[in-house]
Amino acid sequence: MNIKYIISISSVTALGGFLFGFDTAVISGANLYIQSYFELDDLAFGFVVSSMLIGCALGALGSGTPSSLFGRKKLLLLTAILFAISAVGSGLATTTIGFIIYRVIGGLGVGAASMLAPLYIAEVSPAKIRGKMVSLNQLAIVLGVTVAFFSNYFLSSLSETVSWRWMLGVEVIPAIIFFILLFFVPESPRWLISKGKLEMSQRILTKINGKEQAALIEAEIESSLKEELKTKRSVLSSYRQLFKPAFKKATIAVIILASLQQLTGINIIMYYAPNIFENIGIGKSVAIFQSISIGFCMSLFTIIAMFLVDKIGRKKLLKWGSLGMALSLFILGIAFSFDLKNTYFILFLILSFIAFFSLSAGPIIWVLISEMLPNEIRSAGISIATFFLWITNYLVSLTFPVLLNTFKGRLSGITFSVYGIFCLLLFYYAIKYLLETKGKTLEEIKDLIK
Repeated sequence: MNIKYIISISSVTALGGFLFGFDTAVISGANLYIQSYFELDDLAFGFVVSSMLIGCALGALGSGTPSSLFGRKKLLLLTAILFAISAVGSGLATTTIGFIIYRVIGGLGVGAASMLAPLYIAEVSPAKIRGKMVSLNQLAIVLGVTVAFFSNYFLSSLSETVSWRWMLGVEVIPAIIFFILLFFVPESPRWLISKGKLEMSQRILTKINGKEQAALIEAEIESSLKEELKTKRSVLSSYRQLFKPAFKKATIAVIILASLQQLTGINIIMYYAPNIFENIGIGKSVAIFQSISIGFCMSLFTIIAMFLVDKIGRKKLLKWGSLGMALSLFILGIAFSFDLKNTYFILFLILSFIAFFSLSAGPIIWVLISEMLPNEIRSAGISIATFFLWITNYLVSLTFPVLLNTFKGRLSGITFSVYGIFCLLLFYYAIKYLLETKGKTLEEIKDLIK
């Protein structure tokens, strides 16, 4: 097994996750300025901030079929182009409509990358290290978040009329780097086999696993694809297969997991952290600086999760992490209800929630989504799951500013408690329904779910 090669191609692909995280978090700094610049009320502000998520949902849903037709790599190259266009366009926007259009374009890139990066990494990674490698994508996401928070802090020293433009525009740099490095990454061997390109897939599998293992893996993949190739099933028909008896359990499971990940409220912290800190009396620049600690916390605990996911397993991490998230949010709700405006205590509770999320729902759900779906429906299934993830994210992000301003003062704790209830639902689902997939090949997982 060529660990260095696996890490290198997975790391390049995970740059899609980095851009996903950067794009998600960078808006939190710009939020403090764009509401006044575009003269937006709370509902319009929520729509502008969450407009990217419309593109995310469409990008996730629309990338499944093209990735099956043209390959994972070509679609990843397209996402890099979309990120670059969005960064420049939103940074130069002078009208609300123009800003929204470019954010939606960026959302298309985020949505496609959120589906394609874990899919590709899962398909090139051996079973023994697949959890760790797919978690690398989550680490890239949180590193993107951290870099965005740092970037926002340093750029906030510029005048209010231009600082938010630079915050959004600098994303063009990692987008270009991502585009260039993708030319050094091979196509997914599983996709190549599905297209009958056995010689090319054999070369890649040999480079990843060694010659002897490569032959066994290729035979296993060919066997799992046999029925699909024999019946000459079209790519579009794979969407119709999702809810047929053989695949229904896996499809419903990944949709539930994807939706619950967002209903935990993680992205209200990502998008609105400076606003939350500003609400307890902290100035704009300091509020942005406080957000950096969130990025550091996410990075640290995601790294820890990477080392635990293939040892402890997916189920245990998700179960106890979701319980920890629920407790953190309930206590945060109580703190706001009693009007406790102790900055350090509020920050501690937010970081506690972030730590538990980064140990569990953050990386684990992406791992599960990428490995629970059989090859016949994997791209379509991940596409549907990430579509539901972004739609849920959109609804949460759209309503949060309204909730935060409706339930003011002591009532603001209600908002955080609602998300705490969803964390408990995730805890219950992990205990009751989740199957452990640690150490199993993608083909073994298919049989386990059946």
